[in-house]
Amino acid sequence: GKELLDNLSKKMDLCEQAEKLKDSTDWKKTTDALLAMMDEWKTIGPVAKHRSEEIWLRFNEARDHFFKRKKEYVKELKTEQEANLIEKEALVAKAEALRDSKDWKKTTALFTELMDEWKKTGRVAHEKSEEIWQRFLNAKNHFFNRKDAHFSSIKTEQENNYTRKLAIVERAEELVNTIDFDGATQEFSDLMDDWKTIGWIPKEQGDALWDRFFVAKKKFFERKDAWRDERRQTLAAGLQERIQRNRSFLNKISRDLHREEDLLFDLDDRLANLPATLRSYEKREELNETKQEVSKHIDELKKKVQEVKQKIQADEREMSFILRAPKKKNEKQEEQKEVVVNENTTPQADNVQEAAPAPEMIAELISEPSTPNEAPDNTEAPLSNTHEETEQSPQ
Repeated sequence: GKELLDNLSKKMDLCEQAEKLKDSTDWKKTTDALLAMMDEWKTIGPVAKHRSEEIWLRFNEARDHFFKRKKEYVKELKTEQEANLIEKEALVAKAEALRDSKDWKKTTALFTELMDEWKKTGRVAHEKSEEIWQRFLNAKNHFFNRKDAHFSSIKTEQENNYTRKLAIVERAEELVNTIDFDGATQEFSDLMDDWKTIGWIPKEQGDALWDRFFVAKKKFFERKDAWRDERRQTLAAGLQERIQRNRSFLNKISRDLHREEDLLFDLDDRLANLPATLRSYEKREELNETKQEVSKHIDELKKKVQEVKQKIQADEREMSFILRAPKKKNEKQEEQKEVVVNENTTPQADNVQEAAPAPEMIAELISEPSTPNEAPDNTEAPLSNTHEETEQSPQ
């Protein structure tokens, strides 16, 4: 009776929680929450038979409502990405039609417009992103490579070089406040490489552009330093708290072990001093039984002590590794890229300390840089439909 009512109350609470979430648009968080509720439902005992189907249908209806909406959302997202792909294919067609143009100035402006349109166009499916971007990039690079060759010996090349370097500077300044630290680190390296491939421009123009680029780069790496220092401190604080808790627990079970060992010593002493009487025989059996229980408990406590010590040692090693914060190879090389190989154009950069990398064991601080020439839309894979088939009412 009372247990059935308690189970009914718990399941009704889950129904109310599920109904509050059924119209949520926070797809991932709500999916996780509903799956957790399902797991909790399975742990709750049965309810009165005449209420069992009713309460299950109420709970399942709320779940089905949310997952049906999620499925429609994923479908709409896929439709949107397909429409974006059509738009980007149209931009690629325009770019490829312009790749052999000799109207250098007009076509440069058109490519700028196409690039702006590309950036405004939404994401496409992950598996199509790189392919469509490379087609666009190849057409664009083909045109600008021809343009560079055509103006290799005239002043117009200088204007083109200035425009391209200005684009690099503007992109560097956009990256200053990004939170994608790994991707931006690689992109700064790529921008530096791109800079070195661009031809000569007058020194007074080159110095000004380089100063802007260098300042943007320095600001970004200062932010990256601060972010990783904060992450390391947060991780270290969490580890320290866990170490302290485990040390306290170790002290407690060590005291328990000491008391049990004292008790075992006392039992051995009492057994050794029992007189040889009938009553003593019964008492000896009783004491031996108690001794076996105490010995077993001592073994368990010793095992637990060893386990806790190992956990503390592992956490201390991890703490030491975090606080050492060795530099990654690619960032050590990045510090040596301050001088641009571009004669009479760019001042030599001063020695600047790049961002100090976090330990390689910490996933948030060591993700590898993104692939060069990645499409600017940073395409993400579409949401997966995680709704499981409706289950039978668990009892």
